Amino acid sequence: MNQFHSPIEATEWMADGMPAPPNVYRWDQDDSRYYGRVIDNDGTPAVLWYPSVTTVIRDTSPMPPHLLKWYADKGLDDAHAIRDAAAEYGTEFHKFAGHLMAGGNITMEYFATFDRRLQKDLQTLAAWSREFNVVPLASEMLLVSDKFGVAGTVDLVCEMDYVEKSGEVTRCVAIVDYKTSSGIYRSHEIQAQMYRHMWNDMYSDTRATICGREIRLHASEAILWRPKDWRKAPSWEAKAVGVQDTYLEIAMMCNLWKARNPEWSPKARMQYQFDGPFTLDTEARAVAIDPDLVILDRHEELLQSIPVGFA
Repeated sequence: MNQFHSPIEATEWMADGMPAPPNVYRWDQDDSRYYGRVIDNDGTPAVLWYPSVTTVIRDTSPMPPHLLKWYADKGLDDAHAIRDAAAEYGTEFHKFAGHLMAGGNITMEYFATFDRRLQKDLQTLAAWSREFNVVPLASEMLLVSDKFGVAGTVDLVCEMDYVEKSGEVTRCVAIVDYKTSSGIYRSHEIQAQMYRHMWNDMYSDTRATICGREIRLHASEAILWRPKDWRKAPSWEAKAVGVQDTYLEIAMMCNLWKARNPEWSPKARMQYQFDGPFTLDTEARAVAIDPDLVILDRHEELLQSIPVGFA
């Protein structure tokens, strides 16, 4: 396992024995998240773009009353500042959580540089993982659904202990979505259920050998997990959203979004380039960066890195 000395970008990780995921790549631009899937278009590689699960939920759902009141109480500018800071922290937590679940570690010296909240929240994640004997199967995994026309990043797919209402403990495969918000809301439940549908559409009937055992990859649970503040011992909330039938609701949301955004895809991004260091005498050149070409180049790089016999 590699020592963790500096921040990393969250990347997909698969446990040994897991089947390969589809060729999906994430592109972040203008505070939006896009997903590109490389497909064969009459013998020529092409990129098919998908909106993110969170984008679809946000654009097709009314703002909940508690959030409307919060904006009214805080005022627009303060509310946006708080929202942006919370999003930044959430990104930071997800980055390190994904690294740990992928089998990585963090040096004591580097951990000491984290603010106290991040230190406590990562300890909480570790304590929850130990208590429920979590075996990660996939962390920060990019999934796509042609059925719904969306894509998303699943925080964690794992095998873990599940406590039934009777108190009996069984093993299950679960989709786990991390939240760093102060509560868990209806939109979060829909998001987790969408991920569970997407995972099961791809892997429900697949069996894989994990840690020397053959298991079926069907995810029977979708869990929303968030750390809670604590003094003496790690505390968390882990809400199983159940197996209620949300398929029709999800399909309607996705169809509504597609009807409102028929020509949706990321636009070219301008980037300034220049020779040597930038000075007052430097004349920069504006270059358009085509997201399709970036994704196709990255896909080709990954194909070239696959060892012979594993393609």
